Amino acid sequence: DLSPLSSFLSSFFAGFLFGLDIFKNGYKNLIHKTPNMDTLVMLGVLASYIYSIYGTIKIIQGHAMYVENLYYESAAIVIFFIKLGRYIDGISKDKTKDAIKKLVEISLLIALEVILTRFCSINTPIVRIGFGFLPIAIIAMMYGPLSAGISYAIGDILGMMLFPTGSFFPGFTLTAFLTGVVYGVFLYNKPKTWARIIGAVLTVCLVLNLGLDTCWLSILMGKGYLALLPTRIMKAALMIPVQSLIIGIIWNKVIIRFTKVSQA
Repeated sequence: DLSPLSSFLSSFFAGFLFGLDIFKNGYKNLIHKTPNMDTLVMLGVLASYIYSIYGTIKIIQGHAMYVENLYYESAAIVIFFIKLGRYIDGISKDKTKDAIKKLVEISLLIALEVILTRFCSINTPIVRIGFGFLPIAIIAMMYGPLSAGISYAIGDILGMMLFPTGSFFPGFTLTAFLTGVVYGVFLYNKPKTWARIIGAVLTVCLVLNLGLDTCWLSILMGKGYLALLPTRIMKAALMIPVQSLIIGIIWNKVIIRFTKVSQA
């Protein structure tokens, strides 16, 4: 099938060569143990690209079902919008420059949220572990609860429109908005202590994911609320330490350094 191969070649030239500076900078900072936003973009794009190469190999071997698991275009789209945003940022000035810079950074993190949620989740026989929470937590810590809530809602809608995996249900978009708000309430303009991070994660995982999302699933699947709880409790118990550790480490090792460089 020429379609996967053509997608491979076009995304390589459109994404990797056009965004070569992003990959160089991301790799350089990763090697020097000073990762920044380019490092996060590099890792996210590479993850979707490598998975798509694996899918292409499977298609060549005759496994046609993998044709729906090719995400070459996502890598090229993310690189394009980052480059576009940086171009706009480069020609803006004064307060307009600051506003556009904020918009560019939030747009980048929304794109990263879509990639992490749609393409970089870990599926186990029991639960699905996703990492889309991380870019939203970063937006919340840097720009506040409203920006994070709106961003997560936009990311949820864009992800469903671009890469649909089922019918759209507005309840999950509401949960996404509230998740961003909770992270912002706990962490925006406040010391990013482990107690605050864990408090935010507990609220999100127990109240929103376990409580609210289970209600939405019960409505969608036509199953009793209590029947869904055991699996949902296992997922919440697993995600609380995962989210807490990742948010704390990324903030201390990446975001603080990134903001210092941005302000310099």
